[in-house]
Amino acid sequence: MRAAVLRDGSDQLDIADVEHDNPIGREILVRSVAAGLCHSDYHYLDGTLKRPRPVILGHEGAGIVEAVGPDVRDIGVGDRVVTCLVMGCGDCQRCLAGEPTRCLHPESTKRTAGQSPRLTLDGVTVGQMANVGSLAEYVLLDERAVTAIGAEIPMELACILGCAVVTGLGAALNTANVQPGESVVVIGCGGVGLNVIQGARIAGASTIIAIDANPGKLQRAAQLGATATIDASSVDAIEAVRDITGVGADHTFEVVGRPALVRQAFEMTAPGRATYVVGIQSDDAELTLPVTGFRRGKKMIGVFMGDTDPRLDIPRYADLWRSGQLDLSGMVSHTLPLEDVNRGFAMMTSGESARTVIKF
Repeated sequence: MRAAVLRDGSDQLDIADVEHDNPIGREILVRSVAAGLCHSDYHYLDGTLKRPRPVILGHEGAGIVEAVGPDVRDIGVGDRVVTCLVMGCGDCQRCLAGEPTRCLHPESTKRTAGQSPRLTLDGVTVGQMANVGSLAEYVLLDERAVTAIGAEIPMELACILGCAVVTGLGAALNTANVQPGESVVVIGCGGVGLNVIQGARIAGASTIIAIDANPGKLQRAAQLGATATIDASSVDAIEAVRDITGVGADHTFEVVGRPALVRQAFEMTAPGRATYVVGIQSDDAELTLPVTGFRRGKKMIGVFMGDTDPRLDIPRYADLWRSGQLDLSGMVSHTLPLEDVNRGFAMMTSGESARTVIKF
């Protein structure tokens, strides 16, 4: 199969022929139809996230199940599925409490050291980003990493449910539990940030402020629900937020992944309210905050994948799309073939694209 492989010493992906094993245990083999490009993928390329190579990137995908292992319980051949890196074991205390993002035994969805590798390239084991690796013609993974979806949702839209949507909507609806009439600030209007905005709109927030330095992203934010936009390249964003809200926002989301912006978000937050760290930081990043904010009751909350339970949230968000409340087509700005994956990442970093989808 063809796959986008990140090799040692490279900051570009190679389209290589990778061999996949057959499914064992609770594994399934999925024929890829579409896969979204996420900034987390790019963090592998730029070294923000240092992980072993070679590795197939991608974790946000959609496809059709072609084969299943002997112990698969819930997924069948022919099912249309969305992949998600949240794949709790289903049996630990956290999973049983509805918190698969905090699974205590994530190793249960991986092969053990004594088993043959899932993927190889010229005899060398190839890793899968986030235990998924969706930028490949086929994806071999545990059934707990997928959610079945209906036939009416196009695959190029369905794929972004697995990360951009569950993370963004989940941050607003699950983690923050935004309420009608509250105020929301979103710093960073990429794929995830735009979905935080959509989540805030769906929740009934009265003030939704989008902050970015890219005018095109701010325009998309306004189309998807932002009631005000701030160009951070031309004004003091903290003062601009205070001018709009008076005392700061009820909920402030940092969705870029920079400690300096997390601090700005904290300063934009009203006393007694919360700042949410959604953006992926580098492994060695450190954060400094003014302690006076905590004296005023401010809270700092980390968010991982929107605290999602994919088996519950992905069907729920698909229903929001069916009812017209969730805009997915407005999120997917470009589609490209696998051969153009590096161009897709270049479009992401330049701000040209909202979400680019690879179509197989």
